[in-house]
Amino acid sequence: MLIENFYQSARYISTSIVLYFYVFFGLWICVEKFGFDDFFSYIVIYSSVYLINYLVAIKWVFKLNHRKIVVTKYLIYLATFLVIHSLVYKTIKEHLYFMNAAIIAAVILFPLRYISSKLFVFK
Repeated sequence: MLIENFYQSARYISTSIVLYFYVFFGLWICVEKFGFDDFFSYIVIYSSVYLINYLVAIKWVFKLNHRKIVVTKYLIYLATFLVIHSLVYKTIKEHLYFMNAAIIAAVILFPLRYISSKLFVFK
């Protein structure tokens, strides 16, 4: 059990790192290259990453089968964390460059996302 928890945590962390690169690179492209509003871009990018995250988390990280209850709990998780991420990002961005705000928001919320995924969504 302890070994499986370790591997599960390692899979979650490695998946999150890849998805965070997607978020940061996508946000930078949207804002710096295309001139989109950073807050709008942040919400769109995070929405898309949460959908990708569901597929990866259910099959590779937590190794579960697709069930209606898991989808329902994930949608609650998605909405909750999209709001929380947006509020944290917007608050931090008032004082910092938008990319720094995105990174800090990700670091702050990462542990809470993992714990809620493990104990609520994919339990």
